[in-house]
Order: sequence, then structure tokens, then C-alpha cells
Amino acid sequence: MASIYLSPHKKIIIIFSILVALALGGSVFGLFQTSYQATISIDPAPQEIDVNFKTTVTENQQEDTLTGKLFEIVKQGEKEAKAESTVSMKDYSEGKIKIINNNWSDLNFVAGTRFKSPNGLIYRAVNRIYVPSKGESQILVRADKMGKAYDIGPSVFTIPGLQSSQLKNNIEAKSESPMTGGLKESGIIMQTDITNAYNNLKKELYNQGIKEIENKVNSSDFQFAVNKEVIEQNTNVTPGDEKSKFKVSMKLKIQAVAIQEKDILKQAQNYLKDQIKLGQKIAAIEPSSLSYRLTDYNSKENNAKLEIQLRGYTTISKESSIIDKVKLKGQDLKEVENYLLSFKEIKSANIKIWPPFIEQALPSNPEKINIKILNIQ
Repeated sequence: MASIYLSPHKKIIIIFSILVALALGGSVFGLFQTSYQATISIDPAPQEIDVNFKTTVTENQQEDTLTGKLFEIVKQGEKEAKAESTVSMKDYSEGKIKIINNNWSDLNFVAGTRFKSPNGLIYRAVNRIYVPSKGESQILVRADKMGKAYDIGPSVFTIPGLQSSQLKNNIEAKSESPMTGGLKESGIIMQTDITNAYNNLKKELYNQGIKEIENKVNSSDFQFAVNKEVIEQNTNVTPGDEKSKFKVSMKLKIQAVAIQEKDILKQAQNYLKDQIKLGQKIAAIEPSSLSYRLTDYNSKENNAKLEIQLRGYTTISKESSIIDKVKLKGQDLKEVENYLLSFKEIKSANIKIWPPFIEQALPSNPEKINIKILNIQ
């Protein structure tokens, strides 16, 4: 095989060209390596955080306390109530009959004298009857039998016991008002009646007390946290008594703290911020979730305790261990994406490589990895 002869001059040129190409390739590769970087854009999923804590309220400003106004009053009162349940019982209907005597002689009838209504119902005089001549008299009569049928309206009566036509024709007997009482309804006191009466009285006393306290504060800037305690309550009946009406009485102690809500919210926000861990940041605070209640009132030391609740939302920050760039360096892009999406704190993640055609892995240098947390002010 014939050999190719290269002159020394051509050899030098070829070797030099190869060296230049290698140097240029190395420079380009080094340039790509230098410019190779990744950007991870994370859309966080806000996480709810609730705080519940107690704080002290005093009338004189002190460190780590809220300043407010403290009140303790006792209201007492009495209230009449009605039984809601009734029982119906048959009884003897009663009423009055006017007897007009047109005779020239006085009339004397014994107790029990019968009077007959147009529909045949019999009523008897309760007492002995005396009617002067040419005069009249009102008498009390009672039905011969029990029942609602004897509750009749104004009527004209006859006297069955009269034998003389003279007497019959000259005596008038009539009622001008109804007969009543044939069916009587009586209230039955139930435990629910007593309980409802106590509750209604407590509400009235509470409203009176709050109005009294509000008048002392005399400002719409204050909100109230209130406790109420029944010191004493009494009634004049027991369940099962047959009464239509009854009475209840009560003494009610009212303890109240008047405080500006903005001060409560400010302390709650500060407390919530103190609960945030490394790698989290406050995304939002929900002022409408603020709630507070009076849990303790110390009249001797003139202070009170409030239990306060507030809701907020956190998101991850760049300091979160979830997105530690040292852990992520050199990892396959798909594996990194799956890893990030496995956390509830992350809604979505997008990874971009530059230049995009080198490889599908994050740079091995953490400083070449840029983290962006989206939608966070």
C-alpha cells in the first residue's frame, strides 16, 4: 500500500488545526457549563394555621396585657309567667237569673228551687229566694248536672214547681248574661314552663345589665366579652301544680370586659406570626375569623382572662427545607418535579433549564439553581 507523504510544514498545520479545534471546543463547552442554570418556579398552596391563646386584660396599661374596662354587677327581678299546658274538667255551670215579681204579695222560695231553660235544662237556686211584691231580685243558680251543655246564653226560664196559674203569669225569670263553668280549663305547670320562665327572666336581666354597662362605657369603639352566672332563682310552683299563672325570681351576676377589637386583633396577629416556623411565611390573615370569650374574672386583682382565636394562612419560603438546593442539585428534572409535587405546600412546579439542550438534570452547582415562589407579595 502506498504511503501518503506529508511534508513537515503540512504536519505542523494539521497539528495546529487540531489543537485550535480542541481549544475552541473546550472553550465552548466551558462557556455552556458556565452559563448552565435552572429556574424552579413554585406556585405554593396556602396552608391554614389557627391560633388559640389566652391573654390578660387590665384597666391600667401593663406589658404583655390588653387594656380595657372591667365591670361586675348583679341584677335581680321577678316575672309572672303562664302555664302552656291546660287540663279540661267538667263542672257545674253557674250564672244569675233576675226574678221579677208582678204579684201584690212577696215571694219566698227555698234553696234548690228549679228553673227550666227553653231547651229543658234545669238550674237550681243556690240560696233561699226572696222577692218583694212588685219588685225584683237577682239570684245565683247552678246547673243540675255537670257539663259544657249547661253553658248557655241569656235565656228566659220557667219555674216548674209553681202550681198556681196566678203566680206563673205574674213571675218573670230571665238571665241577662251567659251561664258559665260547665267546662273549666286549668293550667298544669310543667318543668318546661318553669325553665322557659327562668330563661326569659335571665334574658331580661342580662339585657338590662348590658345596657347599664354600655351607658357607663359611652363609646361605640368598644366590644364586650361577657360572662353571666345565676346566683339565685326561685319559683312559687312545682311541676304538676294546677295553676294558670306562676312567678319566678332571679339574681344574675354579670361580668364584662370592654375592649377595642383592633387591640385584640393586633395581639392575635403578633401571636400568629410568632408561631410561624422556619421555611414558612404569612400569606394572609383572616380578620373575620377573630373570636374571643371571657374565661376568668378576678375582681380582687381587677383583671380578666380572654381566650382568643384567629385564623391565618402560610406558604413556604425560600428557606424551606423542601426546596433545599443542596438536596436538589444534579437531580433528574422529572424526579425533582415529582418530589416537589409530593408536598401539600406546593400546588405546582415548573423547571426551566438554560441552555435547554445540554441535559435534563439540575446543575451540580447549587448556586446555578434559582428558586422563585409565585403569587406571594
